[in-house]
Amino acid sequence: MLLKNIPPILVILFLLSCKTTVQVISVQSKNVKFDDYYVFENDSIKITYDLWAHYGVTNFSIYNKLNKPLYIDWKKCSFISNENKFDYYIDVERSEQISYYGSYLYRGWLGDVQSGKSASTQTKIKPERITFIPPKSFIYNSKFRIKPGHSYRMTNAIEEEVSISWKNSSSKKTKVKRINLSQNTSKDIFRNFLTFSYSEKFDTEFYIDNNFWVSQVLEMSEKQFVGRKRFEGQKSSCPYNTANGFYIYVDSEPGYFFCN
Repeated sequence: MLLKNIPPILVILFLLSCKTTVQVISVQSKNVKFDDYYVFENDSIKITYDLWAHYGVTNFSIYNKLNKPLYIDWKKCSFISNENKFDYYIDVERSEQISYYGSYLYRGWLGDVQSGKSASTQTKIKPERITFIPPKSFIYNSKFRIKPGHSYRMTNAIEEEVSISWKNSSSKKTKVKRINLSQNTSKDIFRNFLTFSYSEKFDTEFYIDNNFWVSQVLEMSEKQFVGRKRFEGQKSSCPYNTANGFYIYVDSEPGYFFCN
């Protein structure tokens, strides 16, 4: 259907109805402290979480605080969402295309001359089951989405007025919808269960079980979510950006001005 065949007033109404809605989801935990990021820490390790992404992601780093090696067995680690277990380790070989390009730049009498060569090869890659973490070093993991594929229903949401984010003046207001959830009423509870050892043989093991739940959902216009736009190629002000939550574009994919 072409817009030119539709009466102008209907085109205007159609365009006005296409406003994008965004949900900003906050997360809480009882055994992981939040200070800029969610951080779990004991005498041996420090685990830092950054959940901020479209639909959320369990992006975390593990720091070995000890003066001796530490080991993590990914086969004994799981992401658990609403009591459903998802494995970090799957014993399946996969093929991967690896490309290499090397070049140099020579500045000669006749101007710049660039030369180079490229190579490509296909190799079999087996996932690493046990990861060695040297003393005083980090490893990173980012595998599972928190809320894949759909948004939250805003049934019985509270409607409230907040300051407009896309203008300098804070006197102007816009409306957002809010739902508050406790650990008992939240429908999204997830855990990160990790198994460590001080020896590669895993003759002694210890476990970390970090748990989280969705505690608040804010629904707003994309304009409110993005905030003040800067210039081409740069992020917007993104006033709701925080490592203790994530966001969902309800009726579209994130636009050019993203907030990652």
